[in-house]
Amino acid sequence: MSSASCWPQRSSQPLTAPLTFRTRMDDVVSYTCQLNDGPEQTVSAGADGVAQLSYVPASQGGILTVRSTTSTGLRSYPNYLYLTVTSQPVVTSAEFRFDSEPSVPVGKSGTFTFAPHMHGVVEYVYQFNRGLEDEQSQQIVAAGADGKVSIPFTTARFGGHSLHVVSRTANGTVSQETEVWFYPHSIAPSVSSLDYPEYWEAGGPGVAGTFSFTPGTEDVVEYLYQFGDEPEHKVTAGADGKATIVRTPSEGKWYQLIVRTRSASGLISDPRFYAVNVAPQSPSVESPAIWTDAHAGVPVTFTFTANLPGSTEFVYQFDSDATGPGTQQTVAVGPDGTAQITWTAPAEGFYSLTLHSRTAAGHTSCIWGSWFYINN
Repeated sequence: MSSASCWPQRSSQPLTAPLTFRTRMDDVVSYTCQLNDGPEQTVSAGADGVAQLSYVPASQGGILTVRSTTSTGLRSYPNYLYLTVTSQPVVTSAEFRFDSEPSVPVGKSGTFTFAPHMHGVVEYVYQFNRGLEDEQSQQIVAAGADGKVSIPFTTARFGGHSLHVVSRTANGTVSQETEVWFYPHSIAPSVSSLDYPEYWEAGGPGVAGTFSFTPGTEDVVEYLYQFGDEPEHKVTAGADGKATIVRTPSEGKWYQLIVRTRSASGLISDPRFYAVNVAPQSPSVESPAIWTDAHAGVPVTFTFTANLPGSTEFVYQFDSDATGPGTQQTVAVGPDGTAQITWTAPAEGFYSLTLHSRTAAGHTSCIWGSWFYINN
């Protein structure tokens, strides 16, 4: 039986693809091959029984049937080679990478080069970011004498970008489509704070924190930032492109600080997300109802201790699994930072107490909460 190999088997149309025929028979003098249902073609074998044939792929590829013939006229069984052809144009770029690694930074220009993968290409049809929010309109560019062309592109945002390209011949034949993805390098600013290191529990409600911004690109003139649920604010960058802000959290919880830069050219950077973990400063509670047995109808005391500096009142609420939510109430914080209340459970069952402290300026601690059981 004869064998055939082609390099590359996914051939560019109409680049010539070399086919090499070898045999497992002795005294082979020629090979007869046929592509699909086309005419047979015979090629002579060398003294080593090997033959080569230059193959110009058709647009659809196909199945190549090969038989070898000896000097005595003995023909082998056929062997088959499946030829796959691609007409997709080749897209390359020195600045934009297609392997998920970061490309040039946002706002910087680069070049894409289109090369043909089929004969007679006169133009390319391409589109950036098809189906994405910043989809661009389809463009047509003429090919050079060598079938190639280069186009410039400047990224305006961070994240994945796509490019779709087809080539077209003078008679209107359109190639298969090439799709590439590339990822510009982030130009988000850096954010730091000694008062509120990222992710670390620090400070507390009413404790001011200074946050420093450092640019991730050139010519930054201002920063756009949002702290928690606040509306977006602006701060002008200094001569060195840096800026600082001061923010005072009102509650003991997680806040998200979102920061972007604006350059003199109007370029907006991708955002930097900075996690601020404000220490809860929750009050503490002591009561026989929580740590020992308590009974329905018998008054029991609760002692609240504030941990949030400057607290002026406690806000508390008793709830029951039987009767549902209770009424929220307040009690003033004493000079020693504590307050004491007396509460009587109306019936046996499970109860919960939720409690937080609040300052005169409206800063609120995190909530302390606990379930406990009241006996009959």
